[in-house]
Amino acid sequence: MWFVDPEAQTLEVFELRDAHWSLLETATGKAEVSPPPFGAAPFNFGDLWWQSVPQPPQPSGVHEPAATATQSPAAG
Repeated sequence: MWFVDPEAQTLEVFELRDAHWSLLETATGKAEVSPPPFGAAPFNFGDLWWQSVPQPPQPSGVHEPAATATQSPAAG
């Protein structure tokens, strides 16, 4: 049985032995794991977590608010 905590990014692997659950493995971060029943196919535990999508860079420089249209008094 696996307990996966996405917030803490942890994995705990248990196995039923003599009517009791025994902790076999604990993994965090980007550890390479091969928990049962996938012992022959290790994988990087960190690959399970979504990576934040990088935001495009904002243009640099000074941005001024748009000028408001004003009417000058009529010359007369």
